[in-house]
Amino acid sequence: MPMRFLLILLAAAFFSPAAAPAQLTKPAFLPQFQLPAWGGMVTFSIDDANKNVYENGLSIFKKYRVGGTLAPIVGAVENQEYWIMTWPQIKEFQRAGWEIASHTMYHPHLTSLTDGELEYELGQSKKILAKNGIDAKTLVFPYAQYDARVLDYTTRYYENSRIGGQALNGIDLNRYTILCKELTSTTTPEEAIAWIEEAVQKKMWLVLMIHEIVAGTPGDYQYNAGDLEKIAAYVAANRIPTPTINQALAWRQASLGPNLIKNPRLEMTEGGWARYWNRNNAAQVTVEPATVRRAFSDGKRLKITGSSQQNMAYPEMIKLPDKESVYLFSFFAQVATEGANGGLELCIDEFDAAGNWIGWQWLGGFWWHTCGSPAFLYQPSSGQVGQIMIYIFTDAYADITFSGDNFYFGAVNDGLDWKIRFFNRR
Repeated sequence: MPMRFLLILLAAAFFSPAAAPAQLTKPAFLPQFQLPAWGGMVTFSIDDANKNVYENGLSIFKKYRVGGTLAPIVGAVENQEYWIMTWPQIKEFQRAGWEIASHTMYHPHLTSLTDGELEYELGQSKKILAKNGIDAKTLVFPYAQYDARVLDYTTRYYENSRIGGQALNGIDLNRYTILCKELTSTTTPEEAIAWIEEAVQKKMWLVLMIHEIVAGTPGDYQYNAGDLEKIAAYVAANRIPTPTINQALAWRQASLGPNLIKNPRLEMTEGGWARYWNRNNAAQVTVEPATVRRAFSDGKRLKITGSSQQNMAYPEMIKLPDKESVYLFSFFAQVATEGANGGLELCIDEFDAAGNWIGWQWLGGFWWHTCGSPAFLYQPSSGQVGQIMIYIFTDAYADITFSGDNFYFGAVNDGLDWKIRFFNRR
C-alpha cells in the first residue's frame, strides 16, 4: 500500500470512534498565534463620488499624500447628474494615485435583481469605466448587500469587492468580502484614530468608508472636512501606509512565499484526474473544465459532490521549509448547498520528517452557498512538524457541491521594509 494512502487511513481511524464510519470533525478551539507583519495600514474608501468629496476632500488627501479607492455610481456620472463628480474630476483622483472602482450603474439592491439586471449593473459599469480609461479591479456593493449569486457575477468582472462589516481585515481575508468601518456624522477623529492604532497594533488592514465630505455640520452619510484632516494628518505624521484596495491585495500577494502545492491550477491531468493530487472516490471527486471565465478561475476545477460517505481530495504531501512560519491556504471557491446535513471542511494533518503522524488542525469550512477567494492561516503545532497533508472533504450525508481551483499554500513572509515608501510615496 502506498505511504500516502496508509497515512490517510491512519488519520481517519484517529479522527473517529471505532464503532462509527470514518468522520473528520473540527475541534472545539482554533490555534492561536501571532500574525506576521502584513497590515498596519488604512485605506480611505469613498462611495458614490459625490461632488462635495471633490470640493472638500481632494485637497486634504493631496496635502497629506493619502491614497484610497473612489467608487462612483457610473450611470449617474454618465448622465451628468448635478450632485456627482464629472469624469474629469474623477480623473483628478486617479492622477493623485487613487484607484477608481465601480459602485454599479445605478446603486440598486443587487440581491433583488434578475440575472440580466445584475449582469448589466456589474458588467456595463465596468465597460463604461474602461471607455473612460479606467480598468476597474474593485466593486463596492451598494448598501453592502450581496449573496452567493451576486458574488458569482462579481467574480466574472472584478478581482476584489468590498462590503460593510464594521471590522478590520487580516491577511486571511476573502478578497471578495473585504470589510470596512464607516466614518459617520457622529464618528470623532479620536475614534477613527483609535481604529487606525488598533490596525497598526494588530498588524491588520482598516478600510474607512466615507460617503460625503462637507465643510459645515455633517448630516446623515456626511463627514466634516476638518475632522477628516485631523485623521489624514495623523496618518501622515505616523507614516502609516494608505494603499488603494487593489494595492493592499497586491501587498498581500507580495508577502507570500512560493506556492508549495504542485499542480495548483489542476491543468496537468492523467487519466482524467489531476497529477500530484489524490482522491478517495472517483465518482464524487472529479476535475472538470470551468464553464465561466472569472478573475481567478478560467481553467480546470476540482469538484467534490456530497453523498452518504465522506468524499475527499488532497494534494501530495507538502514539506514545510520553515517550522516557525505562518502559512496561508487560499483558493477560488464556489459552493452550493441546500440542506443542513453538513458541509465542506478543510483540515491539515501534521507529520514529522520521517512521515510519522503527529496531529491535526481544522482550518474551517463551508455550510452555505458562496463564491469567492477565501483564505485560512496555519502554523505548525510544534517544531517536530516537518510535512503536512491538506484535506478538502465533504461531511457524510452533506447536501453540498464544492468547486475550487487556483490553490495556494505558502509561507507568509515578514519584514517588508519597502511598504511605506511604495504606498505613501514619501
